[in-house]
Amino acid sequence: MSEETGPVRWGPNGSVVGGEFHVVREDGPVKWGHNGDGVVEIMEFDDAKISALFRQAEKDRRFIDAHQDEWLEQYPDMYVAVYQEELVAVAPNSTELVKKIEAKGIRPGVTYWRFLASEPFNLMLPG
Repeated sequence: MSEETGPVRWGPNGSVVGGEFHVVREDGPVKWGHNGDGVVEIMEFDDAKISALFRQAEKDRRFIDAHQDEWLEQYPDMYVAVYQEELVAVAPNSTELVKKIEAKGIRPGVTYWRFLASEPFNLMLPG
């Protein structure tokens, strides 16, 4: 276990968080730590890694687009998650989806999700 400390740069799902962190485990480029409020995921990114993540997200989006009609018949009103152009999880809600993704050893923040609505719905935003 490392005693490294420093500024928190990235939190869960890539969100920026503040404060100090204490690294408790490292998995390659991923560092798991805590900042007093709970466990956060801290990643060290460089331009090449960011570009690769965006390219993969675009490939995964296209993969969902290509399979959406087929999956809508199989999984109506369900969430689907794709990772590296493979369907990795299907669940009725986002909480269950995250559990299934994590059970496969995949970080939810690098998967592409979509809700397959069987009926179109409108969102009303205050204006």
